[in-house]
Amino acid sequence: LGDSPAAGAMASVRAGERSFRAGDVVGAVDAFDAALAAEPRLAPYLWQRGIALYYAGSFGEAAAQFQRDVAVNPADVEEALWHMVSRARVDGLAEARAHLLVVGRDRRPVLRDVYALFAASGAEAAMARARVERYAGDDASPSDAFYARLYLGLLAEAGADEPAARRSILAALQTPYAASS
Repeated sequence: LGDSPAAGAMASVRAGERSFRAGDVVGAVDAFDAALAAEPRLAPYLWQRGIALYYAGSFGEAAAQFQRDVAVNPADVEEALWHMVSRARVDGLAEARAHLLVVGRDRRPVLRDVYALFAASGAEAAMARARVERYAGDDASPSDAFYARLYLGLLAEAGADEPAARRSILAALQTPYAASS
């Protein structure tokens, strides 16, 4: 690859990932945008850019990024979830839920239940939440606990419950799975 546009784009993607891990979300967005400038065909595959845009407060752009990703990867539950929470920050949770992207069946039971929770309302939501909360317990696998806690936190954030969001997301970051990722 050498000095090819693809090599430059991949170097920019790695730089964006490093910036994000260092807490520099604006630098991450800039690096991912540089990757797109070098290799526009990456546009629907840069889910990392969507997460950086979300944390940079560019919720509409983040939602669009995740929607592009789901268009080429229609079985990606996580991108559909991120699309919904991004859209909720712009349009409100009820509107975002009404436009939850339809995706295929995830191989991970925890994410199937999280998706069901994001789609649910009323009594159905309470039952779905109980299923997801089982994965968030200390006796769950590290990856299940991480995903359950993260997405419970993001759903709380989408519903403007900042204290619950903070608790759940910080708990996700304390899992061994987060430490190894």
